[in-house]
Amino acid sequence: MIRMEIDDNQLVKDYLNGLEGSFEIIVKRYTRPLYSFVWRLCGNKESSEDIVQDTFLKVWKNLKRFDLERNFKVWIYAIARNSTYDFLRKKKLIMFSEMDNTEDDSTFEENIADATPLADQLFEEKETSKLIDESIKNLPERYKEVVILRHETGMTFEDISDTLKEPMNTVKSRYRRAIMKMQESLLLNAPKKV
Repeated sequence: MIRMEIDDNQLVKDYLNGLEGSFEIIVKRYTRPLYSFVWRLCGNKESSEDIVQDTFLKVWKNLKRFDLERNFKVWIYAIARNSTYDFLRKKKLIMFSEMDNTEDDSTFEENIADATPLADQLFEEKETSKLIDESIKNLPERYKEVVILRHETGMTFEDISDTLKEPMNTVKSRYRRAIMKMQESLLLNAPKKV
């Protein structure tokens, strides 16, 4: 029997040695965190589900090539990040190429993806959390992904550096700037006391 406490790289080794259930544990372990990460980047429930499935498919196809000396978590988040940005690029191209070719009477605004946050998930029911969520959402992409990877996945700056393939000082600098921008946003949008 395979236990959930087994480290990721051991699960990869076990799967490559024929223990099919090992990959199932990887999927169970990473589905929610990857979904959360992807959703925060793309803002759409259905797209996030598709991207996470695509991520696991890519992981499965490339597992034999995974370097067991590397950190699996860094690797899988890098795949999820790249899959998300590939999806967003394709979506942007499709949206604008189809914009003039609509056969129905829908307007351009009606075809834009709904970025409304899932109320029953992240930062539930607290006004402060909503403000934090909004401040993260409004960050430039390069800052947003650093904050999400740091706080939602618990990655170290070194892991984030490896995931984004950026120097660690760049990652730390983006993180500091993101926090400053979030603080400014929170100060501007904080409810006024009567």
